Amino acid sequence: MSTVKKQYLILLIPFLGFFIICFLVMFKYIKHLKFIEAGFYTLIPTIIYLGLLGTIYNIFLSYPDNELFHAIVFYTMLVFVGFLMIRTQSFVLKKYGVE
Repeated sequence: MSTVKKQYLILLIPFLGFFIICFLVMFKYIKHLKFIEAGFYTLIPTIIYLGLLGTIYNIFLSYPDNELFHAIVFYTMLVFVGFLMIRTQSFVLKKYGVE
C-alpha cells in the first residue's frame, strides 16, 4: 500500500468515527414519530458541511507537504463542522418538538 493511501486511511478512520457518533446521537430520538422528518432536514446541511470540509481541505493539500500543518487544519475543520452539525441538529429537533 502506498504512503499516500496510508495517509488518507489514517485521516479517514477518525473522520468516520466522528461521523458515526454524530448519527448515533440522532438515533436516540428514533422513538419519536417526527424523527424521520427531522433527520431528513438535518442530513441535508450535514452533507453540505462535509462537502465544504472536503473542498477546503483539498485546497490546503496544495500547500507544501507539511503533515503537522495538514493535521492541524483537518482536525480544526472537523471540530468546526461537528459544531455546525450539532447546532443544526439541535435547531431542527427543537423546531419539530422532539427535544
